[in-house]
Amino acid sequence: MNTLSSYRSFFVCGGIFLIGIQMMVVGLGISGGLAGRADFRMLYSGGYAIRTGHGDQIYDDSRIAATEGELAGQAGASLPFNHPAYEGLLFAIVSVFSYKKAYWLFCLLNIVLLVMAILLLRPAPEWMGEIRAGLPAAAVAGFLPVGICLIQGQDSILFFFIVAAAYALQESRRDFASGMLLGLGMFRFQLVIPLVVLLCFARKWKLLAGFAMTCAVVGGISLEITQPASWLAYPRYLVAMNSGLQTESQRLAYGINPTQMPNVRGVVQLLLGARVSGTILQILTALLSALLLGWAILKRLPFELLTIVAVLASYHGLIHDSVLLLVPLLTCRNSLPHGSGKRLLMWSLLVACPMLAFVLHLPLALLSFVYLAFLVTMATATGEVVRSLGQPGVVAAH
Repeated sequence: MNTLSSYRSFFVCGGIFLIGIQMMVVGLGISGGLAGRADFRMLYSGGYAIRTGHGDQIYDDSRIAATEGELAGQAGASLPFNHPAYEGLLFAIVSVFSYKKAYWLFCLLNIVLLVMAILLLRPAPEWMGEIRAGLPAAAVAGFLPVGICLIQGQDSILFFFIVAAAYALQESRRDFASGMLLGLGMFRFQLVIPLVVLLCFARKWKLLAGFAMTCAVVGGISLEITQPASWLAYPRYLVAMNSGLQTESQRLAYGINPTQMPNVRGVVQLLLGARVSGTILQILTALLSALLLGWAILKRLPFELLTIVAVLASYHGLIHDSVLLLVPLLTCRNSLPHGSGKRLLMWSLLVACPMLAFVLHLPLALLSFVYLAFLVTMATATGEVVRSLGQPGVVAAH
């Protein structure tokens, strides 16, 4: 009996459990989102400012806070608009509707993008033939970052769709088009830049050219929206966000808590935050992230595993950004010979642990160890397959 089929009951029961908890989490969270207690309030308010001709004020905290209070209500904390200005054009479109209607509309858009991304990724044959075609959808439906995205009205699902489409283009060897798509994901530059850098070490020069072209376009659009007098506010703002987090009040003001980041930065903050200075924390984070990137380059990991590296190495990455891990979850093969039970275990942990950590109120930075274990396990499996075929490992050379 093949490996996946022998675990069918486990997958079915586990999937039902995770989906049930997810439905409860989303059901309770949506009411808060509609009341304005969601990240969507700052995206919506930034889009509204752009649509009404005040794009030069989107990085003015007091102005955006006033707009959020007027449009989304006073129930939620005011959050600064901290994304590149070009992304605000999408939310400028939905801002023609009231806040609640726009929230529902964006939630529906996210669901549609999820379905399209699953189709683009074309889950590995093991999922489709041995367990039943519904397993990929069940994994997506029970994956906590998906639920958090829907509740918060975040744009991480949009970014996931962009990366999934870029992956599909890579599969068909259309590097330039893949790079152009990745350039559209610059609103998550802390994730897309490490991914593109890693791909470039595989000499994907056409991808880099496409990426650079799109970056130039979205950069020009952003400058036009914010106007020359205020465009420098964004980089200054990012520096302030990441250097001015020494006190709890500062963290609350920016809505940032590094110990809730499932990445290298989160682990460093969790283990050493109370013992060393902020400067030392940043240096250690940079060094460990660089080591991880260097390891990924030496291992010549495929595209889908590079997405895990990007999540871990990103300096700013919250739990909703982990929706990007659906790329390796849906595409990595688990019924390969030799040690497939270990890979199945790591796959299951990657799906289930975010929900368990959330329910048990554990620091989400601990998830980084699960991500890393999955990455190493799958990287080892990839190396075994490459050696068995007698071919050199090549990044994204599908």
